[in-house]
Amino acid sequence: MYKKSIQYSGCRAVFYASVLWFVMINVAQAASHTADVTFNFAPHSGTVTNTTASCNMAGVSDMGCQRGNNSSGDPSTTPFLYETVNINGTSYVHLVVGDEASGFAQEIYIEGAASTGNEVAGAAHGNTQICNGCNVGMVESLTGPGNASGNPSKVAMRQVLDDGGTSMEFLKDRFAYKPVVSQTVGTKDVDGNVIGEIYVEFAADMSNILYTDDTVAGAITNKVIVNDPDIPTFERPTGDGFSGGGSSIGGNFDMSTDLQYSTVSAGRFTYTDGPGTLGSEGSYEYISGDGNLNQSWEEYFDLAQNPDCGTGDFGKNGKNDGDGENLIDNCY
Repeated sequence: MYKKSIQYSGCRAVFYASVLWFVMINVAQAASHTADVTFNFAPHSGTVTNTTASCNMAGVSDMGCQRGNNSSGDPSTTPFLYETVNINGTSYVHLVVGDEASGFAQEIYIEGAASTGNEVAGAAHGNTQICNGCNVGMVESLTGPGNASGNPSKVAMRQVLDDGGTSMEFLKDRFAYKPVVSQTVGTKDVDGNVIGEIYVEFAADMSNILYTDDTVAGAITNKVIVNDPDIPTFERPTGDGFSGGGSSIGGNFDMSTDLQYSTVSAGRFTYTDGPGTLGSEGSYEYISGDGNLNQSWEEYFDLAQNPDCGTGDFGKNGKNDGDGENLIDNCY
């Protein structure tokens, strides 16, 4: 998890970005669709109504980059953008963290706008707000009931991670629809040939499924390619639940042809709006089983990346509370 704090107008804004992935299985391929937003990890190309912070963004002047009590500026070199934009008459908070060249980047559009006294995006945040006067402290925001309380149909998001050997992507480019989650391990050349001994590809495409629909499962790609000519081939069986026949390298696996039977439930869940901002604090219903959404994200917090935490009279609710205590625990 990346955390960045910005001091402006006497208020402190803290942004948390986290992804909770629920990945299961299917064999179909989802149809293409028209995206609601375009992700490019850069300032919004349309109407921008306010820019609160722009730090280390290519081609953009820095502003609002100091951290908390650190008046000398922000020591971080991570690109960070926080602006309010208007798309077809609706206000959205637009956040960018990182850049693809570094191996990590995240871009989010959240319906709503920041407002005085509550400097968390005024949309889909549920009860995770952190600001001067808020009752939910920083520790509680990582471990308490605010986790997964946002309305997913009010958020569009893309996150990429790539270390040159393993790549992951979370892509949700339509507000009302579920995401695509994909992962590869290994590399291929420009002609699609595997470089090295193994290549693994997985994708769960739920991008044509509304959050109100639990009757349709997502589309799954699940393949393993073993690049070893010494492994003998074998004949795929036909019938009895198998979808294809013919020869294959013995170490390879393709779910679309090599799996005898499968029950697919990826994407078969719904979200019902709750009483919070723009339908946040709602409820999820899964077609099979359940998931614990109330996770603790404390282990992802790196104190070394937040050197101002625990300095000055820093209170539990993210403000100067006058008690003279410097509490590292309250920096989360």
